[in-house]
Amino acid sequence: MEYDKVFPDTNVLLNPNFDFNKYKEVHISIISLEELDGLKRNEEVGFQARQAIKKIKEANNRKIKFYGVYSDSIKFLEHKNDNELLSMAYDVYTCDNEVVFLTDDYNLFIKADEIKLPCSLFEYKKQIDTYTGWKIVNMTDKEYNVWINSDDKTNKWDLGINEYMLINSIDEGGIIDCLVYTSKGFRHITSKNIESIYFGKLKPKDECQVCLIDSLLNNQMIMVRGTAGTGKSYISLSYAMSMIAKNKYNKLIVLVNNVPTKNAAYQGYYPGTKDEKLLEGQVGNMLASKFGDKSFLLQLINQNKLVLLPFSDIRGFDTTGMNAIIYISEAQNLDIELMKLAIQRVGEDCQLIIDGDNDIQVDKQVFEGNKNGMKRVSEIFRGQDFYGEIELKNIYRSTLAKVADLL
Repeated sequence: MEYDKVFPDTNVLLNPNFDFNKYKEVHISIISLEELDGLKRNEEVGFQARQAIKKIKEANNRKIKFYGVYSDSIKFLEHKNDNELLSMAYDVYTCDNEVVFLTDDYNLFIKADEIKLPCSLFEYKKQIDTYTGWKIVNMTDKEYNVWINSDDKTNKWDLGINEYMLINSIDEGGIIDCLVYTSKGFRHITSKNIESIYFGKLKPKDECQVCLIDSLLNNQMIMVRGTAGTGKSYISLSYAMSMIAKNKYNKLIVLVNNVPTKNAAYQGYYPGTKDEKLLEGQVGNMLASKFGDKSFLLQLINQNKLVLLPFSDIRGFDTTGMNAIIYISEAQNLDIELMKLAIQRVGEDCQLIIDGDNDIQVDKQVFEGNKNGMKRVSEIFRGQDFYGEIELKNIYRSTLAKVADLL
């Protein structure tokens, strides 16, 4: 049920899906502002706190009402913040019985019910970010023909900048057109192949891969997500080497954070040079599986077409003037600070590709949840006209890999 006037608790304000524009009035306690201010530098929720304060500042002043005096109309055994919030909310409700208290805390929900304060749970299931970089839009053939031939193609599906629209025919069944919404309006996209001497000819296997290739060809910064076997690394590397073969870029710089696989035994340090060590680890195995041979990777390194750089060495590194493609492999194993550091290395003449799976393949707890660098990138860069993000869904590696994803 939707409400016009709400009194959200602090956790609801922290939630990125809380939208001031949905409500006629938002009543906020000064206690919540103080709590948000105290959380700004918190490692886990600092970003959400800063965003919440920003949204409060940007919201229409006529919409927000602040309350800062503790009320004795409802007395609790303890004078703690949650109880004071409830007391203030109750006072607001007695003045305007259309106001509803919003919380994601079930204990507060029970307390509100006990004091007869109308309350609604802002449930976690409504907070899941399902952004994939593309939307499927169902149309009849008639609806499609009317819209596609119209001079005024309104973005009524609320597509973000560089978000793709896959038009599914209700009459025929299946995708009949694909467009991307840009800062200049809708643009048609067509399936394009990638070809290089390193990978041969690569043809996209589904519409999402078509979107990924288009995004790689048109954006300076691309993040591709997907579980194992969806083709995210193969397509990204094939594209990169194709651009290098065409002399559009000079080299591929792979940034590596060699994190042991979750729950696996740590093998210790490998002998040899920096490159030899890295080629014996995860990134070397991944690159060899795509290129075919580690000796061939060493040739590319010696030709200065491939650079492997561990995250431990990237501070102070500047790619300006290198005309390179920067590729972050296994990016799910980066926290926000490491991801920020990596992006800050990228010069104007370079392209950045971020590749990973922050849903399933995170290997250390320190990179999980709100601390994950890929998650933060999506929150910050989504909507920028130089940024594209695509999630690949279909597994093509093998039937075994597809069934294993169900484990």
